Amino acid sequence: MRRFCFQCLLFVLPIVVAAQIPAGYYNHAEGKKKAELKAVLKDIICNANVLNYGSGVGATWSGFYYTDRTEEGYCMDRYCDEWRQFNSSTEAVPGMNIEHSFAKSWWGGSKNQAYCDLFNLMPSDQTANSSKGNYAMGKVTSSSWTNGSIKVGKNERGIQVWEPADRWKGDFARTYMYMVTCYSHLTWQSAALTQLENNDWPVFNDWTQQLLMKWSRQDPVDEIEKKRNEAVYKIQGNRNPFVDYPYLCEYVWGDSIDYAFHVDRASTEIPDVPDTPDTPDTPDTPDNPDVPDDTEPFVEDFENGTKGAYAAATVECTACNWYMANALIGQDEKANGTWSVRIKSGGYIVMLEDSKSGCGSVSFYAGNFKADTGVRLTVSCSSDGGNTWIPIVTDLSFESGTWQRYDYEVHLSGNVRLKFECSGTDGKRVNVDDIRMTPYSVSDELDSILVDDAGDNADVFDLAGRPVTRKGIKGVYVKRGKKILR
Repeated sequence: MRRFCFQCLLFVLPIVVAAQIPAGYYNHAEGKKKAELKAVLKDIICNANVLNYGSGVGATWSGFYYTDRTEEGYCMDRYCDEWRQFNSSTEAVPGMNIEHSFAKSWWGGSKNQAYCDLFNLMPSDQTANSSKGNYAMGKVTSSSWTNGSIKVGKNERGIQVWEPADRWKGDFARTYMYMVTCYSHLTWQSAALTQLENNDWPVFNDWTQQLLMKWSRQDPVDEIEKKRNEAVYKIQGNRNPFVDYPYLCEYVWGDSIDYAFHVDRASTEIPDVPDTPDTPDTPDTPDNPDVPDDTEPFVEDFENGTKGAYAAATVECTACNWYMANALIGQDEKANGTWSVRIKSGGYIVMLEDSKSGCGSVSFYAGNFKADTGVRLTVSCSSDGGNTWIPIVTDLSFESGTWQRYDYEVHLSGNVRLKFECSGTDGKRVNVDDIRMTPYSVSDELDSILVDDAGDNADVFDLAGRPVTRKGIKGVYVKRGKKILR
């Protein structure tokens, strides 16, 4: 056996290439949402040519040899860090079992398609398999057994559950989503009823739905999962749609259930996250840069961006690339057009490219997402590639139900980029759309600030609120309620 370090280990599944979704495979899901979307997905994935259960040619272990084998010949074990090697391409690895993620007792144990479905089956250490039993999956708060990878015990509701390691939580969450979609016709019983309900949608009870969505966001789809999805597809002929489209679950159970799913706007790739999102690298200047048209404003309407979940990512939108953290692009009544950006408290969006025409003024539309309250928006600008930020407006709040345009004078020449940050009540959201910067021009230039000793009656203040009593000091000031630059 071998203990693996997951921070440094590179997995390579033999014979598998990058995921290639067959053309038109998900076309019937276009424009659907919530229960209807789940029902259509079932029709797409429900027919699978499953292997026989057990060992031998054409059986489960011959499938695991292609779906769960590293290039070094080890069998991936999501229930234990002590991995064992395959000795045969058709026989069980010694010390390991075939484990049903959805326990077979959950539908009465009949040897149906679900019993043999490789999306539901994983190779598992025998002791871990026995300890996990047929329990529901959840967050263990009082542990009775652990092997350092999975835990068994009770959750905060006193329900006996098992908990996977953090690195596999999203994988198991998407497996559970697949199972309740593909096999919604089964009647759930036994320990399943601590987690599931016998209905077409949502199937998951409230605490399970919230937990699986959380785990799916925290542990997004990775290369291991994509390669396994492709390998199972080559064997069974069906796919896990929640792996193909990492944001799809949001349209069935998450924060986008009121919006239609669009196949051509859903990403199948894992977005790259910049190492230093707060200070992104300044793009290289081309050898012969085009001279910007000073008459053209910068306008970002988010109609061409694709981002359906809150995980941090770089997104190519209409006007430029944006880095978005705890933010997504969604359909909502608070949008000009079809799409707007939605930012959670603690999240932000920032331009990764400069507007080279400067900034005379900034305008944007904003408002609370649905009935959310207690959130505030801060907008800042930078003229040095994002190294320092000058506030344009801080802690802007919104009345419930409002959606309106906000305008601010900036008067900043040179290269300019913007950042929108949301703060306030945890989990609450703000929608932002149609961000517009007019170019800086000579007519925008401010009068020099010449302030005599005016004491407490001075009408010019620095950004800390202190009266300015010296002449000719360059900087950003507030004069009669307006931010000005000298």
